[in-house]
Amino acid sequence: MEYTVQFKVNGRTYTSFVPKEVVDIKEKQMLVHVIGSLKDGSHLVDLPSDTLISGTRIKIRKDEPGLIYDPL
Repeated sequence: MEYTVQFKVNGRTYTSFVPKEVVDIKEKQMLVHVIGSLKDGSHLVDLPSDTLISGTRIKIRKDEPGLIYDPL
């Protein structure tokens, strides 16, 4: 089973079809894999599947609220 998710990053709206295992409906969160941090403080993130307008990897600016949680 898949969910259709839509999210906004850096002012751009993305839509993707992702496995239900990576979505927390109650918390409105999706599990992603952070590849690393860049010198400008932004992050490279791998999504669970392709978006309709790009591939699986996106760059998230450091000032994007609520998208990156780093417990370390």
